[in-house]
Amino acid sequence: MIDIPDSKSKEIKDLKINFNITKGFLNLVKKIDSLPKMDKTPYAETRSLYQAVSKDRDLNTLEKQLEDFFGPPIKPAGKSIPIMLRNNPSVKYLNGIREEQALFIRKVKQGLYYGALWPWGNKEENITVHLGFCSHKMSKQEYNRLEKLVKTKVLNERIFKKLDSSTGSQIQGMGLASFLQMAEMEKTTCTLKIQTDSDVGYLHLLNGDLISAETGQLKNKGAAYRIISWDKTVINLEKASNKKKNEINLPLIDILKEGLKIREKREPTTTQEAQKISATAEKTQTDDRDPIDIAKKLKQKRFLAIAVSALATVIIIALGTIILLRMRESKPIKDEYKSVLLKVENQQELEEKEKILQNFVNSHAQNKFTAKAEEKIKEIHNLIFQTTMDNADKSRINNDYEKAAAVYTEYLKKYPAGNHASIIKQKIAEISLFIDNRDYEELLRLSQDINVERIYSYVQYLEKHPKGQHRDEVEKLVLDMAEEYYMFFNKEINICENQENWGKCFQLCSTYINIYPKYKRADEISSLQDSFLNKLRDKRTLAKLIKNAEQKGADYKAAKLIYLNYLKSRPDSTIKDKIIDELAKLKEQAELARIQNETEEIVALLKDTEGRFTDNQDGTLTDTKTGLMWCILDSLLDLQGCLNYESAAKYVKNLKTGGHQDWRLPTESELAGIYKSEPFFPLRKAEWYWTSKTYSRYSDGWQKMVHIVSTKRETGWVKEQIDSRECGAAHAVRP
Repeated sequence: MIDIPDSKSKEIKDLKINFNITKGFLNLVKKIDSLPKMDKTPYAETRSLYQAVSKDRDLNTLEKQLEDFFGPPIKPAGKSIPIMLRNNPSVKYLNGIREEQALFIRKVKQGLYYGALWPWGNKEENITVHLGFCSHKMSKQEYNRLEKLVKTKVLNERIFKKLDSSTGSQIQGMGLASFLQMAEMEKTTCTLKIQTDSDVGYLHLLNGDLISAETGQLKNKGAAYRIISWDKTVINLEKASNKKKNEINLPLIDILKEGLKIREKREPTTTQEAQKISATAEKTQTDDRDPIDIAKKLKQKRFLAIAVSALATVIIIALGTIILLRMRESKPIKDEYKSVLLKVENQQELEEKEKILQNFVNSHAQNKFTAKAEEKIKEIHNLIFQTTMDNADKSRINNDYEKAAAVYTEYLKKYPAGNHASIIKQKIAEISLFIDNRDYEELLRLSQDINVERIYSYVQYLEKHPKGQHRDEVEKLVLDMAEEYYMFFNKEINICENQENWGKCFQLCSTYINIYPKYKRADEISSLQDSFLNKLRDKRTLAKLIKNAEQKGADYKAAKLIYLNYLKSRPDSTIKDKIIDELAKLKEQAELARIQNETEEIVALLKDTEGRFTDNQDGTLTDTKTGLMWCILDSLLDLQGCLNYESAAKYVKNLKTGGHQDWRLPTESELAGIYKSEPFFPLRKAEWYWTSKTYSRYSDGWQKMVHIVSTKRETGWVKEQIDSRECGAAHAVRP
């Protein structure tokens, strides 16, 4: 907001105050609306700009919320409304203020903001909050704008946003100086067409700055001073001009001061007032009487007239006040009652009609209109009761007795102390007895053959009719089937144990104990139930352990530790064997992952062989130079251990890598072809490999010797032999 120097214009001073007050009011609305348990009234039914019902909050708390904006209440709760306040526009608008209600008022130039707190008569924890604005100066259009701001609570939107896009609209309820200052604050760009009865002028705004003006022969500064000095102007919003150059180059406040000075210098008296003053002076000069006598007599007459007039006025006011008070006692509540009746007529559902009337009764002290509302509530109750009876009768005709009972029960739930409650209770008792007899007869019609399903029907009857008149007979039928049910129970338990379905086993035990809580086998089955519960818990524990282990991903060591820590704390757990199985799975997964990593490392090294070796994507590769197929991994990488010759031959024979079963040990020349011929096969860990060539020799006993090929990278090499009992590696080839 721009600082205002010592200006004599009340209009500018009021603007500065009123604009901030409006923002404060909108902030109050937002603060109240954000409180917990505020049931906002639909805007179609509101009396004020903002109206809501506060629940479970005392009056003092709400008063403190309103006092931040309004200050102390002008009419506190519990005190009668002052006579001078009864004609206040807000009181009239609210149709009066009762003694238990509180009223807040804050005046501004265009009208007044009000706040009202209305405690409900029958529900003190409910308080209706009214926040509104009254004005005889503000146009309906401007009021609607304020109402829209309140309803949407868009407190952070710029006030002039709509004006900037509303070409051709008329600005009402706001003076020109006020509008210009607000436009400056909001950085508005537009052209204003200013009209009086005899003059027209234009003001051009660019980003809030007044850059140009014209009226008649005047332009820019002179035109701006003249236009601002006009009285009774009409402001029309026009499309923004193309002007960009500031031809005035003065702060808005200086322009406003100069224009308002011109207005203030005008002769304040009208022609008629001047004529009256002249006529009085002439009469005084031509009068021959003593001016002092004349003055005394006039003074006496004037005093007598004033005294008589004052007395008459007091009498009239007193009589009028008595009559007015009596009229006002009933008019506001009468108008509100009429509005309530209209809402009731527009509702289709009887319960909604009743709710509207009951809210009216609860929110007012007892009077003739609340009495009328209560009579209408009784009429609606009668209609609801009759509708209930009709719906129940239809269900009974269709043999749907449970539905009929539900209809009666629902009515009794809503109106437990209603006028028709005793009749409904009687109907519920009648239909319950009928259903009881029907269900018992159905039990008697069940087959007398051995059938465990019968016992469930008996139990269902006992659960459905806890106070049924045939309960003793049905309980005897249940007891007679105890051994038969026990045999069935054992059969089902064996099945669920074999399936390790501990949840079902537990439920079977629960069902048996519920049916036979005092039977001789109850303790035995209760112990069995405890064991199933422990197994069920262990099963859930295992599932949790597996989940936690899976979350470790490829960190098999951490996953393994989860299982081992559990076994360490619970060495006798019923899931020990299953945990061992999971550990074996982990080991297998870790081994597969290791082999995969070894394979990927060798494949990555193949790029250095200039395309000689081709990856077949199945654990094998092909030597394009010889056409031979080799396993990517040798036995040392595969088994993580060395092999003697016999074990190596057996290992190769049993290989099924790539889906092939004809793997063999390579010859010397085949091994030399990939390890002694460039580009060499990627070197890993093995120092030498077994070949298929063997012979026997005698040296301190017969020995089986095997030719080997080293992995040393060299094109010239010497043949080597080694005892078959040594530990080496095998690199399988096919065909």
